Amino acid sequence: MSVQDKGKQAGFIAVEVLFGLIVLSILAGIGINQVMNRMDSQNYQIAADQQKQVADAAAKYLKDNFATVYAAAGTTTPAQITPAMLRNTNYLPAGFTDTNAFGQTFVVLARRVATNQLESIVLTTGGQVIDEMGTREIAENLGAPGGFVPVANTGIIQGVRGGWSLTLSNYGVSPGAGHTASALFLQDGTLANDYLYRNAIAGKPELNRMNTALNMGGNDLNNAANITASGTASISGDVNAGRNVNATGNVNLNGTVTAGGDLRAGSMYLQGNASMNGSATVGGNVAVTGDTTTGSMYARGNVQGVTASMSGETYTTGWFRTRGDTGWYSEKWGGGWHMTDSDWIRAYAGKSVYSSGQVRGNSLFSDGRTYVGEYIQLIGSASAGAGCSPTGMISRTGDGSLLTCKSGIWTGLGDKSSQVYTATYSAAGNTIPQVVSSCPAGKILTGGGGTCNSVSPSVALWATQPYDNGWLAGCRSTDGYAIQVSSYAVCQ
Repeated sequence: MSVQDKGKQAGFIAVEVLFGLIVLSILAGIGINQVMNRMDSQNYQIAADQQKQVADAAAKYLKDNFATVYAAAGTTTPAQITPAMLRNTNYLPAGFTDTNAFGQTFVVLARRVATNQLESIVLTTGGQVIDEMGTREIAENLGAPGGFVPVANTGIIQGVRGGWSLTLSNYGVSPGAGHTASALFLQDGTLANDYLYRNAIAGKPELNRMNTALNMGGNDLNNAANITASGTASISGDVNAGRNVNATGNVNLNGTVTAGGDLRAGSMYLQGNASMNGSATVGGNVAVTGDTTTGSMYARGNVQGVTASMSGETYTTGWFRTRGDTGWYSEKWGGGWHMTDSDWIRAYAGKSVYSSGQVRGNSLFSDGRTYVGEYIQLIGSASAGAGCSPTGMISRTGDGSLLTCKSGIWTGLGDKSSQVYTATYSAAGNTIPQVVSSCPAGKILTGGGGTCNSVSPSVALWATQPYDNGWLAGCRSTDGYAIQVSSYAVCQ
């Protein structure tokens, strides 16, 4: 190899070394930058942990000393709590420093915003100014209560990711950009955040709760799942429901209700008209002062109204009940059935009762005459000469001959030669009186009977039988009431 070739080779080696040094420098710079960023992140985390410890201590202090702090706080002149006060009252450890990792001093400010309500913050002042990337990272590490003073607007504290903001002039301070804060809000001595968070915070349901009316300013409320309200929903426009409208209480409507689907309610009160193309399912009462026009109505509870008019038929598997001296009434013919006492079902307006079938009962009583268009068929029968009561009854014998109850004896209508002879005897109680009615000479006994008359509930006819040419009847009782015994002899 020539000297010239060696010189060329040495030149190439020098260039390669130069490129290597450049690459090494770049990698070293990247590494140093990563190390510095790592160190900054660690400092940001330490600052956040320190501030969180102060915020937790301040929250406990404010809860325990709410009345004192509330009395000292104004609306723009807040009460001030320092780390020294928190250390002296054992809310912070004795060795806890007043400053964070960047030399910024912690201060707690509490101002009065409403009755029994404090708006409080933990704020850093002085010390090293942290760039905005750093204050944002500290706020992120603090979680939902975390905030920082932005470079673009040093008059406010901005919550993490824009979750909330506070005006610093309300606290009479201006720490400048590069400082961080934590929000604390107390109401009646209880920690509460007056700012509404979009996301759920574990263990902090109050951060997603409104404490005052929400004014949408004429804007829409979209993509809501369930809406639960304990008060009144006042809607000046239309209510459009793609599915069911369910109410466990009352639905009071002054206008028209038009439903293409189902309408379900516990109780429903309508002052106007209700028109439904679908079904109405009501678990409670339906009270309508106007008209209700529907195809079919199914009610699991009561349907109440002043008057119900049906153009078709009415079916029930239970009873039709009326609650007064009323019943069923035919408006066309002016008659019907009703009851005015506990004994009788009456035909309204004295209408006649007609049936092409049978009218059946235990007994049939007529205040006037009885008319029969065909025949009277007597089902029961009696024996001539047997006793009967009361006088005037009509019966028949087994072969169909008519009998009348005459003087207490069943007597044939055509038997003119038969006569009834009676005998009566009265006796004191505790006796067994008996009497015989005899046929006169020339007459033959054909039958007879006997009766007992007494106020005694235990009186009984103990003997009624033929005796020679007459009829013997005897009575008895177990108490001391007087008894009258009568004997009837049918003689021919």
